Amino acid sequence: MPSTRILAATAIAGGLLVGGGAAWFGEKIDPKPKIAALPAAPVDASNTPGFPQLKTGDYELTDQHGNTRRSASPDGRPPLVIFGYGHCKAVCSLALPNMAEATELLDGMGIAATPVMVTVDPERDTPADLKITMANHHPRMLGLTGDEDALAEAYKA
Repeated sequence: MPSTRILAATAIAGGLLVGGGAAWFGEKIDPKPKIAALPAAPVDASNTPGFPQLKTGDYELTDQHGNTRRSASPDGRPPLVIFGYGHCKAVCSLALPNMAEATELLDGMGIAATPVMVTVDPERDTPADLKITMANHHPRMLGLTGDEDALAEAYKA
């Protein structure tokens, strides 16, 4: 096992090499990179306060309970929307819990949003399957599906 002195010397040497390499190429290491500010989005007074006015197309899909849902804010709340797979073991299995966590964080800020997943795999993501998947993530999470034409409208919107 290396001694503390060897580890400290290695760390210092590594820092000098990185700093020296940046100096060699004439670059400065900025500990606080500057991030460009995003332009403010217009706010619609009839919308949830603080949320930007977003204009999208209209669509009609079926949720995990068999109810018809339109593109309007679900249950009067702003939606957090993701397009994904209910059976995904990769990205969606990480994204859906993150959406649930974001929903809880927004709740803590006094903003009640509705997490919504629109399927890209309607053959496997039936309402019955989505009911199980959505319940595993958040009680307000909606899973939406539909036929090919209805989903195409949602993707376009």
